[in-house]
Amino acid sequence: MIDKEALIKLKQIEYAIVPGTLLTDEPLLKPEYYFHSDQFEEDGYYFLYVIGVRGAGKTVDGLTWLKNNGDGIMVRRTDPEFEIMLEEINNPFNPMIKLGMISAARIKKTRTKLYMMYIIENESSEERFICEGVALNTFASTRSADFSFAKNIFWDEFIKQPDQKEFKAEGSAWLNMLETIARSKHHINVRAYANSNDIYNPVFKELRVINQLERLLDAAQHETQVYKDPKRHIKIVLYKPTKEFEIFKSALALHDLTEGTQYADMAYNNQFTANDFSDCDYRNIKGYRPYFGIDDYTIFKHKGSKDIYVSYANADCFRYYSKFPLDQENLRNKYYNIIRNRWLGRHIVFESYDIKRRMLELFKLI
Repeated sequence: MIDKEALIKLKQIEYAIVPGTLLTDEPLLKPEYYFHSDQFEEDGYYFLYVIGVRGAGKTVDGLTWLKNNGDGIMVRRTDPEFEIMLEEINNPFNPMIKLGMISAARIKKTRTKLYMMYIIENESSEERFICEGVALNTFASTRSADFSFAKNIFWDEFIKQPDQKEFKAEGSAWLNMLETIARSKHHINVRAYANSNDIYNPVFKELRVINQLERLLDAAQHETQVYKDPKRHIKIVLYKPTKEFEIFKSALALHDLTEGTQYADMAYNNQFTANDFSDCDYRNIKGYRPYFGIDDYTIFKHKGSKDIYVSYANADCFRYYSKFPLDQENLRNKYYNIIRNRWLGRHIVFESYDIKRRMLELFKLI
């Protein structure tokens, strides 16, 4: 049963469903207070990425979108994430059934590791197919399958959790999947949702949007922020949930248990807790001289101290390119000791988190 204090919080929400109104001992929130992607739909933007707090209804929204539009594919990062869905208790459609949005759902696995998903909308309707499911890490083995029917792709949880491993070339694997499915179509529609586990994830790295998203992070704590690139048809949403949803979550015992933890910052405050944004700041390069360059950024040394500043500012100096293994080896042989010592001594400042991760990974310091 719900304790008195939690019940008082829930009654602040005009349309909360509390025990006694349904055949359940658990409180529910009306669907209108969860995440809905249709508010972010806009002509010309075919690729919608959403980062949002846990439990905000992102999975339900994606499955509803596939149900309403058909011709769909659901994607998860790895095949075990689909395998577990075969158990009735882990069926991703269960929240939709609980809220009365559909009557029943089932998932059937094929020999080729495709997952066929069916629903029954109400008691008077027949079962119908709504989408295929396929894992990104096994998609290459299913490329001979016919995906010509697909026009809509929903990728649920495109950012790995901290306890999961990134697989090789994950970002490019995603783009290869889109190319295989799209073929000669003018466009396909994509919805990709995740929690705020890591801004420096393979997809955002591949799309080269991390630096742009960094600029929105502070404001995203107070209201939803949207990054748009009309030329590339991309829209990325840092979603701030409704006030009703925040009140609802604050009434749950897990919220009290995790208050003040990194988990709470990620799950309830939509903060990228896996990312250390310290030592990231903009500085005027006056008083610094170029040392060497890597790809699109330059390492500057301060003339009167040990300080190093790493910036997107262009400069006339020798430049290395990380795509070449020989450049990587020469770079580490020549500069590893000085970069390591300056880093450990807190004498390096980076213009952006994107540069910080790229450089420190290149020097194998993280």
